[in-house]
Amino acid sequence: MILGDGNLGKYPKYTKKKSRLPKCHYLRIYCNLKEKQYALEIKKVLESVFKKKSYLYERPSENIVYLEISLKNLDKILGIPIGDKIKNKVKIQDWIFKSKNYIIVCLRGLFDTDGCCYVTGKKIQNYKFYK
Repeated sequence: MILGDGNLGKYPKYTKKKSRLPKCHYLRIYCNLKEKQYALEIKKVLESVFKKKSYLYERPSENIVYLEISLKNLDKILGIPIGDKIKNKVKIQDWIFKSKNYIIVCLRGLFDTDGCCYVTGKKIQNYKFYK
């Protein structure tokens, strides 16, 4: 989900060069406002993985709901740089390929956020889906 609709950033007050404050980053995952129930499920996953409370925010004017969790050095923990994923050429991290389960949940997260499914032609193929 982070690689799809997620965003890693840092709070402005922590960007000062001479700041003695620890580098605190945030992770946000965005959903359509109609998918609030799904966002609540993502909230449970975030809290389970990071062992920390996450927050749900709504922006009705933009038709979005997003989750946010903050943690020191989140970029180093995840191995994903802060900022624009495309400009930073973010890819699936090597540690994910060390476990079949990690690969499955990573691909599921990508598909949940950025995937689509459509049928072409007359023949429908059977695919095996993992949970």
